[in-house]
Amino acid sequence: MYASPMWHCFWLWVYWNAPTIQVAAAVVQMVVTIIGVPLLLLTLRANSRAAKAAADSAEAALKSAEILVNSERPWLLVEWEGDLIQGFSFWLRNAGKTPAKVIWLDPLITGQLIAIGSTLPEPPRYGYGFAEGGQLVNARWIAPGGRDQIGLFDSFGVYGKFDGSSTHFEAGLNRLFLYGAIKYADTLTDREHRTHFCYRLGNYQLFLDGPPGYNELT
Repeated sequence: MYASPMWHCFWLWVYWNAPTIQVAAAVVQMVVTIIGVPLLLLTLRANSRAAKAAADSAEAALKSAEILVNSERPWLLVEWEGDLIQGFSFWLRNAGKTPAKVIWLDPLITGQLIAIGSTLPEPPRYGYGFAEGGQLVNARWIAPGGRDQIGLFDSFGVYGKFDGSSTHFEAGLNRLFLYGAIKYADTLTDREHRTHFCYRLGNYQLFLDGPPGYNELT
């Protein structure tokens, strides 16, 4: 069987025009590459934007969840009541929406006289078990809006417990600070939280005062 003359003519044409055909193929390939690279870059950019959008959405969801938890968790605040003549006391108040489980508190609220011009040591130092992870043997629960007394002071004891330094305190040479810390857990996530408090006595009142770290909520 013989091929037709037209078929022979076609292959002769291909033979004689092979360089031109190769150049044309290269041109076509180059055009495809030129078109394909931008398309590839656009695809990669779109994928990158989609990944960033997904990451942003996940971060936003995490922040929303954290805001929700913080709005529902317990918040323990330390407040005082009474006066510096008859005596005063410190109270824990749960300002949150769920119960707080107190797992550690300073057995003694620390009192320290600091000379004018000086300051409390940093970081604050608390009683045994705070840094070591100690806990109360019997945890104390405080309901939302509930209160629990953690310290009672009579004014004579406060002013007279510093071995004659009360004269310097009354003369304005020293400042008296009372400070402590509480660790507690919430019932939502079982996370551990801390309340640091520090009050300064002055003008028959107590004022929140102290260096960084002495008044802190976590």
